[in-house]
Amino acid sequence: MKILITGIHGFVGTNLVSALKTQHQIYGLDIVSP
Repeated sequence: MKILITGIHGFVGTNLVSALKTQHQIYGLDIVSP
């Protein structure tokens, strides 16, 4: 399954990636400071 996670570099996003990356295709989106 393809999953888009917004806020991937935050606490929740980091833990979601760790839990889901072995079974799913993960795409991340986050705000980048200029």
